[in-house]
Amino acid sequence: MTNVVFLCVHGQSFSPHHTLILSAETGKKSLFHTGWNRSCNPLNKYHKILFLLLFFCIPVFSGIAFPTMSCAQVIDSIDAQKRGSSEAEVVIRFAMQVQYLRHAPRDVGSSVRIYVQLTGSALQPSDLIPQTMRLPKKDFLPQTSVSFPESGNSVLVNFDQMVRFSVSPGPDGRSIHLLVSAISGK
Repeated sequence: MTNVVFLCVHGQSFSPHHTLILSAETGKKSLFHTGWNRSCNPLNKYHKILFLLLFFCIPVFSGIAFPTMSCAQVIDSIDAQKRGSSEAEVVIRFAMQVQYLRHAPRDVGSSVRIYVQLTGSALQPSDLIPQTMRLPKKDFLPQTSVSFPESGNSVLVNFDQMVRFSVSPGPDGRSIHLLVSAISGK
């Protein structure tokens, strides 16, 4: 004969004040009082479990009780390809939609700050994890590093020498393209 035993919950611990035995074969229920506490009954157990689920477990584990702690790295990858005899195209790919706003300086420097706006995401600036990615030095491109987020929600691209560049948004809405050429003798 298989029995299922339910213990009544009392206070913060499980105490066998009443024991409800349910026979799996006959479906017969038997309630035994252990004599420890006459106020405890089998229904209290279910009320307490329901209370715990509704007011503690579900809100905590679903993120209702506490703000969601989401953090994100926004740069997915960076890549460089040779274009022509003296230029390289650097593509910064993002994990989400971005809108290109502007960049500075205009076309020459050892760094360029690109201002973007994250679109299609509920992320706040405080949710972003700072990250820096580096491209390996290539014969057609100076050493390049990309950092995000920087001041003003910008992407900072650093080169190890002065370069001439142009910046444009990618056609997919998830990338920024830089056309870069090294400046000789600087």
